[in-house]
Amino acid sequence: MLIAKELKKTNISEYLIYMFQIEDLIRSSSCDFEKLETNLISKFKQPDKEMTEIRKWYQALCRMMNEERLQKVGHLQFVANQVKELTDFHYRLFELTDDDNYKELYNIALQDIEHFRNKLPSKPDSDIEVCLYGLYSLLLIRLKKVSLNVETLEAMTNFSNLMAYLSKKYKEYEKGELEI
Repeated sequence: MLIAKELKKTNISEYLIYMFQIEDLIRSSSCDFEKLETNLISKFKQPDKEMTEIRKWYQALCRMMNEERLQKVGHLQFVANQVKELTDFHYRLFELTDDDNYKELYNIALQDIEHFRNKLPSKPDSDIEVCLYGLYSLLLIRLKKVSLNVETLEAMTNFSNLMAYLSKKYKEYEKGELEI
């Protein structure tokens, strides 16, 4: 919860990838708050006040995942909405501005986006969603300490560069420093 709050303010892409991870952590406990409490939350070392907030946050997420029938796959509605909002911002930044840096980063990543989209079991419409899935997959692979080939690493670097720039511009937009 504490990390999510900070990431949402500072880097929207990292926030979304973090939320994908939280959803999977909750699924690993069968969306059961008691199991999650035993396996994860009880290990946190935070003051009592923060622990209460953390428990409430995870309990709410477990409840929402069960209500939204996300025990196996999918994203919480508010996460999906945030992905859509970032995708809409991507289109506005690309089509309504003269930001050549962003257009170049997008064009560099485009072939990798199409290639990765074809490897996904579900075919997201959004290029931004493909990048987020790619970067989340990279996180999971790194956690498993599996080596990657040069082409995959290059593609993930392209995704990372694109999403970092998009997140920076999104933050500027949210702060009122960028108008589109």
